[in-house]
Amino acid sequence: MLGHYTASFRAARPEAAADYIILICLNADLPGEIGTQQRQLCYEGLRELVLETREFAQLLGDIRADGQRIKGAVEQRLPLIKLENQAEFLHTVTVQAAAAADSAGRTTDAVLLYHLADEHDSVVTILCQALSDSIAVDIGQEPLKIEPLRPREDAVTQQQGQAQQPQSQLSSLSLTASDDPVQLARNMVSLYNSNGLFMRSITPHNRDLVALLLQIASAKSFVASAQWASAFDHINALSLLPVRANGEISIIRTFASNFNQLDPLVARNVGPLLLWTVECCRRQREEMVQGGWADEMRRRIGEEMGQAVRDMMVFAGLVRYKLPPRVFEVLARVGGEL
Repeated sequence: MLGHYTASFRAARPEAAADYIILICLNADLPGEIGTQQRQLCYEGLRELVLETREFAQLLGDIRADGQRIKGAVEQRLPLIKLENQAEFLHTVTVQAAAAADSAGRTTDAVLLYHLADEHDSVVTILCQALSDSIAVDIGQEPLKIEPLRPREDAVTQQQGQAQQPQSQLSSLSLTASDDPVQLARNMVSLYNSNGLFMRSITPHNRDLVALLLQIASAKSFVASAQWASAFDHINALSLLPVRANGEISIIRTFASNFNQLDPLVARNVGPLLLWTVECCRRQREEMVQGGWADEMRRRIGEEMGQAVRDMMVFAGLVRYKLPPRVFEVLARVGGEL
């Protein structure tokens, strides 16, 4: 009866729907098995409400910009639902909602929920996948966007004459409100880096992986904004490509061998990274040529950029079957120009 009654407004007023569902627990003190059944029905109803409405911030909790947790409507009402282990119930509901959000591709939902469940390594795993997908989008195409989390809206009863609160107080999702996966990852990594307890719960592999993917994303942003020198320096710092091999075949072979050890989320983006490197070299070399080869510094930089492109061609040949075909098309064209 309560399920049918709340069906008409649970999407618009999930907190009110939670109040009605919690009324089922009024029967939890009935003797025998029936009391236990009524309690379990209440818990199942709350799980269903959370998963159906996706009002995770309002029902399960939220995080402020400083990492402070805000209790959700369910947690605020835990004393009413006669739980012996409140933490276990919250963790179970939150993880179930997080798994459902992740399987549905709702990145921000899953990130917040796994964070609230203290599953920080799962948060970083999801962020790494989102970062890799974002980096893989070609420069010039529409950037990858993720659905931002629904803002938390605190109940404001106009009937009591209370003034409407500012939007900044109604929404505390400053960490997970972004629709940019790179910015979301930076927000969460910054939070985790500031707290040793968070960092200890993240595997070393995931810590290194998310840091590397964020560096690749930064290099991409420099390429997209035509900051060729800065982009080249960032790509060199990644140590994924032999951009400073200076024709040493042994160094290039080492980088090609290391390619096999890369995480798949990084390896899939080595092709685009190689193309950005070639573009940086070509543009910088053009600038040196236009400025005149009489200047020894310009001549040296131009020659270095030309050598870097040739080294990229050798590297690509060594890992030929692991790169997309368009990489070789670009290399052939740029190599002909040089």
